[in-house]
Amino acid sequence: MYSFFIWLAIIGGLLLCFFLLRYIIKNIHKSPVDADPVVNDVEPIGHSLAAKDSLLLIASSLLDGQVEVAEASIRLKVLLDHYDPSLHQDPVFSVFNTLYDGLAHMPTHQARKQTDKKFLHKMDQERLALEAKYRSNALQAAEALVQKLNSDSE
Repeated sequence: MYSFFIWLAIIGGLLLCFFLLRYIIKNIHKSPVDADPVVNDVEPIGHSLAAKDSLLLIASSLLDGQVEVAEASIRLKVLLDHYDPSLHQDPVFSVFNTLYDGLAHMPTHQARKQTDKKFLHKMDQERLALEAKYRSNALQAAEALVQKLNSDSE
């Protein structure tokens, strides 16, 4: 008698698994999946006004000393990727790529909170050294970017 209920439970569980699997597969095919979930949240902006305004705002903030060189360089590099990737070939703007590449291995956000304080201090020293080394180049690039964007709108 008990073996009947055991077999019934096994069959019911298998049917439930089958229907759940079918449901999951159906939903996977409905939603597009990319390798980078961050890219899914961002629409391609090309030469849009939003990208240009963001570039102008960040470059101006860097020139006014309202944002650190490292932070501004990371943001400007990513925005230039969307606005006009060919600008990375310009030697003036290559400093943003250099700083981005130099800072890419450093933990951010939640990973930074979970990282050892001594390691963070070492990373901060490395970041400050990079900022000091490339500060004048980054400021020149920000100035050139502001001029370029303003001349493009005329």
